[in-house]
Amino acid sequence: EISPRWDSAAGEEVNLERIITQKYLALFPNGQEAWTEWRRTGYPRLLPANTNISNFDVITSDGHKDGVRCWPYPLDELNQNKANVQEAINKYKGGSNGANINVWWDTKDKR
Repeated sequence: EISPRWDSAAGEEVNLERIITQKYLALFPNGQEAWTEWRRTGYPRLLPANTNISNFDVITSDGHKDGVRCWPYPLDELNQNKANVQEAINKYKGGSNGANINVWWDTKDKR
């Protein structure tokens, strides 16, 4: 429930959410760029999906904390290059190939 109207009295995080929500709307026709911006900032807060058909540990929520944060490694890659893919999963994704795992540079606290 964020409005686009600027409020100088609002906190820094609220105003950041206002700015990023407008940026997301402007970027939306370019889906990859909009998703990257959302993933980077956690804004805008999205509506929960009605049905979660993912098999990659995604939790049905507004996505701010536990939505799709990265693409899992594909099964073909896991089958054909298992040792290297497993090393990358351990090194960069904390040992899980789930889609809700923050990538190594995604360090913002998402509450």
